[in-house]
Amino acid sequence: MVRIVARSISKVFKRGSVVALDNVSLVVESGSRFGVLGPSGAGKTTFMRIVAGLDVPSSGELLFDDRVVASNGRLVVPPEDRRIGMVFQTWALYPNLTAFENIAFPLTNMRLSRGEIRRRVEEVAEILDISHVLGHYPRELSGGQQQRVALARALVKNPSLLLLDEPFSNLDARMRDSARALVKDVQGRLGVTLLIVSHDPADIF
Repeated sequence: MVRIVARSISKVFKRGSVVALDNVSLVVESGSRFGVLGPSGAGKTTFMRIVAGLDVPSSGELLFDDRVVASNGRLVVPPEDRRIGMVFQTWALYPNLTAFENIAFPLTNMRLSRGEIRRRVEEVAEILDISHVLGHYPRELSGGQQQRVALARALVKNPSLLLLDEPFSNLDARMRDSARALVKDVQGRLGVTLLIVSHDPADIF
């Protein structure tokens, strides 16, 4: 698991005309759940992208444990070396791949053996109670099942940090409550550090 430290992070776009983040400092303790709450345009996703390594701070430093991973407009550690799993608002499942293949996708890119891939996929699918839909395509799954597949794909890499970007906004009210409970339970069981951004206070558990 990883401890995240942001030191005076600012992010400016369009040649200084748009300030997305202004001198943000915070600490996310290893193994904890941490929520960033705010309306659209508040800079939540920008901060998450900096943590993920998809963007860099214009100024300030980001540390994982005691290691600087980004500093003053410079990417020090690339995304692939940060041991991060990320679930986007849209879930971003590949429609032409089965649930199994979607979950296995990052492991395939890591060139793991077929046996190891199957073991990891089946293990995380059991945790998330989606073993029975592994052969189905996203169009054949409910919204809740699609979200679990996206979460499984993020967890199958054994990340130190799990990033959730508005993960429940595409679910109806009934599924939203069960999805929040599921994520809380899985994070507690695995001990992974969790950072979630949302505009809904109920998502910050």
